[in-house]
Amino acid sequence: MSGPVFARVLSRFMLWRAHPDQVKSPCPKRINVLAHSMGNRVLSNILNSWGHSFCGGLVPLVFRNVFMVAADVPSTALERDQPGNMITLAARNVVVYYAGDDKRMEESILANAVRGYFSMEDNPSETIGQTVYFAGDVRTRLGHTGPDDPEKTRRNVYRINCDQFNDYFDPMAGHSYLLTDEKDDPNDPGYQVTGNVSPVLRHLARVIATGQVTADGQRACDLTFDPKAPP
Repeated sequence: MSGPVFARVLSRFMLWRAHPDQVKSPCPKRINVLAHSMGNRVLSNILNSWGHSFCGGLVPLVFRNVFMVAADVPSTALERDQPGNMITLAARNVVVYYAGDDKRMEESILANAVRGYFSMEDNPSETIGQTVYFAGDVRTRLGHTGPDDPEKTRRNVYRINCDQFNDYFDPMAGHSYLLTDEKDDPNDPGYQVTGNVSPVLRHLARVIATGQVTADGQRACDLTFDPKAPP
């Protein structure tokens, strides 16, 4: 349901930006989007709803950078014939952060392969909670392996491997590795602000500042972290 709702918000934003008064004095600020885990699915749904409902099946270039961290979407999502392709059309750079030992991604594969409850004549409602079916979706997740086939994505998609440090920043699941490693701040304002800063946060800040993504010829990069190194 969030897709159509936020698609309307985007449409209103574009109308505001195209207003004659705004055109005379445009806002110079660039828009960057950070999506984590299932937030990437929401982002894909929003852009697809916007594109198909308001933009004739495509979307304009709106964002400077889209950062997809531990994305809980199929590893094929950003390919040209897939729903996530809308993300690659809407952004100058699409940066995918992934980790092969992200336990939440492994759980997501299982959840998408075996899901749902169904009721039949010999399966009354009292036992529905004990019945599951095989959905057949065993695709790896984007946050687990990065794009399945980088050659099938647009050239603005970059793969950033976070295997080396994701377990350090999230020992339980290796999933929330984008902030800091300090969990017990007595003055915690509701989000992590102390401790060692994740290489992901430093990397995306550098991309925002420069507009460039450092990567090799395959549009890939391995991030590393040394807790003993000076900040």
